Amino acid sequence: MKKCSYCGAEYPDDAVMCAVDQTPLNITPPRLDKRHSGLGITSFVISVAVGCFILAVLCVAAVLNTHRIPGDRTYPGQLAVGLITIFLMAAEVVAFGFGIAALFQSEKKRLFGILGLVFSSATIVGTIGLIIIGLVYMGSRAGLHETRPNQFNGPSAVLPFQVTTVWPDAESREMLDRKTLANNLFEATNYDKLDDLAGTFRSSKEGYASGGWKLNDIYAGLVPPDKASEVDWQNRIAALQDWIDAKPDSITARVSLANVLVNFAWKARGSGWQNTVTDEGWRLFGNRLHQAMKVLNSAESLKAQCPYSWTVKMRAALGLQMDKDQFNDMFHQAMIYESDYEPSYVQRAVYLMPRWYGGEGELETDLAKSADQMGGDDGDMLYAQVVWGIHARASSPNVIKENHFSWPRVDKGFAIIEERFPDSLAAKSERACLAAYAGDVRKTKEYLAQTQGKADLVIWYTKDEYLKIANWAYGQ
Repeated sequence: MKKCSYCGAEYPDDAVMCAVDQTPLNITPPRLDKRHSGLGITSFVISVAVGCFILAVLCVAAVLNTHRIPGDRTYPGQLAVGLITIFLMAAEVVAFGFGIAALFQSEKKRLFGILGLVFSSATIVGTIGLIIIGLVYMGSRAGLHETRPNQFNGPSAVLPFQVTTVWPDAESREMLDRKTLANNLFEATNYDKLDDLAGTFRSSKEGYASGGWKLNDIYAGLVPPDKASEVDWQNRIAALQDWIDAKPDSITARVSLANVLVNFAWKARGSGWQNTVTDEGWRLFGNRLHQAMKVLNSAESLKAQCPYSWTVKMRAALGLQMDKDQFNDMFHQAMIYESDYEPSYVQRAVYLMPRWYGGEGELETDLAKSADQMGGDDGDMLYAQVVWGIHARASSPNVIKENHFSWPRVDKGFAIIEERFPDSLAAKSERACLAAYAGDVRKTKEYLAQTQGKADLVIWYTKDEYLKIANWAYGQ
């Protein structure tokens, strides 16, 4: 049976026209194709575009993170990256909503709505996943930087000695006296005597148990104290320039000026996190470091040279975020001039710490290589002294575990240090401290006993720190 599409009258299958209204019975009404949903297309376009933008933002964030000021928790532009990411994630949620709405348009094609849902949900889940992974990683890294006392919290134990504080110890007193002498000679404009003093220690290579040369005290004595005003710093810089003008061939004068400029730069920056530094602080920081590098470069043409100049240059390079290849070249030049100068190894080690510019395990591998190249007892002693230097200079709460150093080799190196510097309380104290960081209870107790309860504040900073580790060791 056929049915008229207009009036509804029924006819036999062989009928061709409606007898009532003349409507053809053999023509099927045209079928209209469904069109794509506008909401679906919008969802698809937004989801793809936002996904590409988020990928680009993450790449930019990775690049910016390589310019993080060492030791800071944030990197340049981190706030902007965060705000842009939040905005893009909100746009992706909108795209997801449009995709859902497109699925309910039964008269429209759903292809683009489905694609929009897939892309937007993948971008949202992926971005959130990356954020979670980043937070977990940062949390695991933060655990390495807890304050030292927290590692050894515990009840008091019965100690086999009475704890007393020592400050300054014999080596520290010698350092302070030499710094005072250098400053007095400088203020008296006795440049010849000052040059001779530096030259004597430069030639003799006399040092301390920690590995630092006594030459370093000369330069340290010319740096204004922490409480010095801005005017005091500027006056010191002007006076150092007077020294250079009076004795243009003095390597000590130029290195002293560069050293003060580097310290002045870090004073401008401050010791806080990156987001606490003012724009003016950043400007002064960069300008002063560049000035220091300029002074040091001008000193390279002098006949006399000084190993301390390389450590000053490496400190400036650290702040200027010099790339690793350039820094390596600088270190190798320092080694060509003086391969026995321990502070150069320490400064290189600081650069290679994971919290600065080194990869995981790179610092320990590099230090082991340097110690092996030096070889013998000197190599083992260098290994221990560099670990000591990082502990002292880089505020490392657990220098052994954070940097994956070999405690057996550190311990072996300290045995040589104590053999060569038998009266060094600082060496005995540092050895005990590092034994605790390595978790070696037996040796911690053994080395603490050698200190006879004398808490050398050069190492422990406070009596309480000494007591915490002693109670931890003797309370096992």
